[in-house]
Amino acid sequence: MSSHEARTLETFVRYVMLWGPEIRVEFEAAKPSPIAGFKLLRVHAIFRESVQVEPFYVSDDGKRVIQGSLLDLSPHPFSSTAERIALSNQPRIGAADAPVVLVVFSDFQCPMCRKMAGEIKSAVDKTYPGQLRAYFKDLPLSAKHPWAMDAAIAGRCVFRQNPAAFWTYHDWVFGHQSEITAPGFREQALSAIGTEGIDVAKLSGCMDSRETESEVKESIREASDLGVPGTPTVFLNGRKMPGPSWQLLRSAIDIELKARSATLTPDCGCLEDH
Repeated sequence: MSSHEARTLETFVRYVMLWGPEIRVEFEAAKPSPIAGFKLLRVHAIFRESVQVEPFYVSDDGKRVIQGSLLDLSPHPFSSTAERIALSNQPRIGAADAPVVLVVFSDFQCPMCRKMAGEIKSAVDKTYPGQLRAYFKDLPLSAKHPWAMDAAIAGRCVFRQNPAAFWTYHDWVFGHQSEITAPGFREQALSAIGTEGIDVAKLSGCMDSRETESEVKESIREASDLGVPGTPTVFLNGRKMPGPSWQLLRSAIDIELKARSATLTPDCGCLEDH
């Protein structure tokens, strides 16, 4: 792509996506695509520490653009997306073989994430027992939330020691979100989680050394690769649903269950955790 073509395409993409001058735009190298006469071009929109990735299909003559995801006309149109979400060694609630897989990219300091967290836990435990499993993935938005990264790192430290205790920590953070402060987070977290079968000294060392920061950053990178626009974003059997209302999410879960019981195989194409 020539510099002139790149500038023209950037102007076009900024207009279509409503990306202002404060957002830096970068293009990956064009790749072959399944659409004859078009190449796949992934565009990165970067604002401070947040990155959003959007796919565009650009014609070989540079005159036409297709925006959005390419889906197969198959029983599982979102399976290719589901396969890109790593679930191994991630916090999970719900039966490991539940047919509907819900992955939430969340920020511990995000008010909407707090609300959704309660709704999802209730759905797994009460509304859809044995039918729904949910995974928590970190996406701290540090530019807006000063203690979100520390909370994500601490959560991964807890999970390393005791996966079950992670959900106690998860509930404590969201339940006390309005009381937590960036300067006081460390002591507040250690005091709250210290009675949950956790070695406090080991947890303190993990938090202070930021041992799990690379794990959090890998989750952030994965969210960027999946084009996650913000938190909370849910992937339901691979279907991306940014900030859905509980009514919409419950309707989508019901549709997944009905489709799989009626005509589809139980394999959603998701990577199992082991």
